[in-house]
Amino acid sequence: AQVVSETAPSAFSGFLLPASGRPFPPTVEGFVSFMVERERIRLRRARGDPWPWTSDVILKHLRVRNVKRLHDRSLGFMRRLVKDRPIRVDAMEQGMEEYLWNVCLWRRFGTLHFMDKLGFVPIAVAEKEMPDLVKVAMDLWRSGLHACTDAYGPAVR
Repeated sequence: AQVVSETAPSAFSGFLLPASGRPFPPTVEGFVSFMVERERIRLRRARGDPWPWTSDVILKHLRVRNVKRLHDRSLGFMRRLVKDRPIRVDAMEQGMEEYLWNVCLWRRFGTLHFMDKLGFVPIAVAEKEMPDLVKVAMDLWRSGLHACTDAYGPAVR
């Protein structure tokens, strides 16, 4: 039997343990059970329930993406930043390029604080028009906020 440590969880240890304490089996049913538990965690978190949102010793500590990207806070924030910037039909290509430019900048750093401070920026045609990304990031850091997401690193709880 595999021992799962509460202090050093690992999703790469061969299986994940649901609240029942039994591993999610490596079957379609096991995958569905895992996805259902992930969605329950999302709903509890969105509702404002206190952590931990699950009794699963691994999922309690593991950071995973939302099952659906539309539930990502950063995507919702990006939508709000671009909703007041409709793309003109006569400038469709330029508008799409600007959207892509901003999404790339926002996603590169990833935090809502960074997106909010940077805002929507036009495409830089010359180097002097480039936003000072380092200054934006450093200003946030000096004020105690993060510019870069830790979504791809280990969770700290």
